[in-house]
Amino acid sequence: MTEFGECPICYEIIDGVINSITTECGHKFHANCLMKNVLYNGFGCPCCRTKMVEQEETNDSDEDESDSDSDSDSDSDSDSDSDDDSEINDNDQYSEYALLGLRLFTARIESEEPDQTDIEMNYSILFPGETQTLPTQEYVTEKLLEKGITIYQLVSTLMLDHEEYDGCLEYDENYENISTKIREIINDFKAKNEIVGLSDT
Repeated sequence: MTEFGECPICYEIIDGVINSITTECGHKFHANCLMKNVLYNGFGCPCCRTKMVEQEETNDSDEDESDSDSDSDSDSDSDSDSDDDSEINDNDQYSEYALLGLRLFTARIESEEPDQTDIEMNYSILFPGETQTLPTQEYVTEKLLEKGITIYQLVSTLMLDHEEYDGCLEYDENYENISTKIREIINDFKAKNEIVGLSDT
């Protein structure tokens, strides 16, 4: 395995091409380190601050020119104002999609489960007009009981939220076990609904 040097963010060795990113300015990072840095510090290279993503320029110069043109009639001004408003709305929507993508990407890099609202928003973007049916709390509870999960196991997962119980192996195992079972229940529920949806059409 070839070593590519040290990540300037976490100072750990970058091995191979997996989980590594090289910027246009030639600096190499772990992908998850760079994504965390982008999340908190913006799109500048952590080493040299070169912009890694082009950002749209503000229209200050256009506004200055339109202010100096006092001869233009009010109709053209109102048209340009409405164009600017629609452009701002498009940019806001684009920014929201970009942030959603970044949050989902970061969660995947860090091997974390994405936020449920982000998943639903992404689903609504990918499949407009379709609503995603999710299992209710009662349904998940019933299925967990069928799978043999006890109140003792549930309470042990809640105790992990308190620092006194950090590192308790039994509680960690219970948490992983219950999380896995809940994920299976949700996936099974979605699969059944998709099959029902296909048979209805």
